[in-house]
Amino acid sequence: MFARELDLRISEADYLVLEAASTFKHEFFQGYIISMAGSSVGHNRITGNVTWALNNQLIRRGCLVVPNDLRVRMPGGDYAYPDVVALCDEPRLHPNVKPDTLLNPTLIIEVLSPATRNYDRKDKAEAYRAIPTLQHVLFIDPDRVLVHVMSRQADEGGWMLRDYTSLDDTIPLPALEATLALRDLYLNVTGLSQESVQE
Repeated sequence: MFARELDLRISEADYLVLEAASTFKHEFFQGYIISMAGSSVGHNRITGNVTWALNNQLIRRGCLVVPNDLRVRMPGGDYAYPDVVALCDEPRLHPNVKPDTLLNPTLIIEVLSPATRNYDRKDKAEAYRAIPTLQHVLFIDPDRVLVHVMSRQADEGGWMLRDYTSLDDTIPLPALEATLALRDLYLNVTGLSQESVQE
């Protein structure tokens, strides 16, 4: 399912000690350390496009948009490095933990990769949904025009899933008072599956 750095379960405290001393990033899920693999050009271009598109809308409001490096802790004691994290509230950080670890994201975005696709869409998605402040989770496919969006529903506390498959689509992010146009997300991304590209 994904690459484990150590094939044995360790405690959250041990993970934090190891990660603080490591020169490479590792996620932590259900007691296992998970290596962060390198990513493709398309993956990095989409991450950059998303960051640019959100920053253009949010930076003047004092919101925070961070690609790649800001670790997030989930209530169950799991840790991840999402491709993009955004919030407009004051960041709350895990006390006495390095590197900085965010506790209150509003938006999390993952750009999918073959090695972690199932882990991201199933296990990690379920762990993300337990974060009380989280309102939107996006999973972006770098190989075809497809964005899976999960949005928390205020009236019942559940989550709504919607897929966006056209470059003409725009994703509303009401919790941030922002939108993301798929045409911007996939700008200059080559090699997309033609069956999903609608010009």
